[in-house]
Amino acid sequence: MPIDDESNGPRPLRRRQRNSDDEGLLDTHALAAGFGAAIDEASTAGISLDELLISNPVSTFMMRCQGDALRRAGLVSGDVLIVDRSITSQAGQVVIAVVDGELVVRLLAREGGALALASDAGIEHRGDEGFEIWGVVTASIRKMPT
Repeated sequence: MPIDDESNGPRPLRRRQRNSDDEGLLDTHALAAGFGAAIDEASTAGISLDELLISNPVSTFMMRCQGDALRRAGLVSGDVLIVDRSITSQAGQVVIAVVDGELVVRLLAREGGALALASDAGIEHRGDEGFEIWGVVTASIRKMPT
């Protein structure tokens, strides 16, 4: 699953300063997934996606997923991936890796004591095949059909 580089590669995110006039913030109402919940009219606080999804803005990038190789991990083509380069990767995490000079998104797995890259089809690249971990996917964003 290559990464779409329409934006000429990943760019670091900059945390936007919030003020009371922000219209781009979501209300902090908790929503019930089953039965409806009463709306708290008094709630005026907002949710900043920057603050919710990004721990380290200097080392965080957004990339668009292209392909469905990690559908079982919940990623589909078109998802926006939040990638943090400051996190040390561990087996079981979804990572961005460099394979043959190309950025790909894969599941970091452990096979026989060595790290490997896997997709829904199974192990694709073993540690001795020369890949490099570029960053760890910390979140994904998907626009719902309307």
